[in-house]
Amino acid sequence: MESCSGVVSLLIVVLVVLLFNCSTTSSRSLNVERVCRYENMTIAAGRRFHPEPCMTCSCSRHGGRVTCSIKDCQSEMNCLKFDKNSRSCCPRCLEYGCAHTDGKVYRKGATIVDTDCISCYCPEKGGETVCDVTPCEAVACDNPKKKVGECCPYCESGKCMVQPDVCKIKVRPGAHLT
Repeated sequence: MESCSGVVSLLIVVLVVLLFNCSTTSSRSLNVERVCRYENMTIAAGRRFHPEPCMTCSCSRHGGRVTCSIKDCQSEMNCLKFDKNSRSCCPRCLEYGCAHTDGKVYRKGATIVDTDCISCYCPEKGGETVCDVTPCEAVACDNPKKKVGECCPYCESGKCMVQPDVCKIKVRPGAHLT
């Protein structure tokens, strides 16, 4: 057993000498490579690279560590048709239209809503939907009428619900208020 302890002591002394020599030697004299390894690639320290179209990575300044970020593609609300064959990270829009509140995207120039009181359409340049709303004055009669194709109701005849001199109503010719 005494011969083993001598070998162990000798090993400890050799390790201490090696550790001391390694700690006092500069990294330049050791010729340490300043690189990063990523999958099957070797990247120089401080360099950026793109392993995938939507991923940007960089090798740290001193090498050894790779950090990556992934691009978040924002969907284009007003896009009708995307280029599915594009090799870029985010798909490219080929045709624009207008996104409406109903969740659909309409072609440029399309009529989206067309009622008696509201008309919405997609402008020729695309983008935001444009809506024209017909304002109506309040009618104050007990039985307002509305013609087909017209937005605002009117009073044909009937009892005014407020004082007659304050009442702002449209009266058809020949109609009488009671």
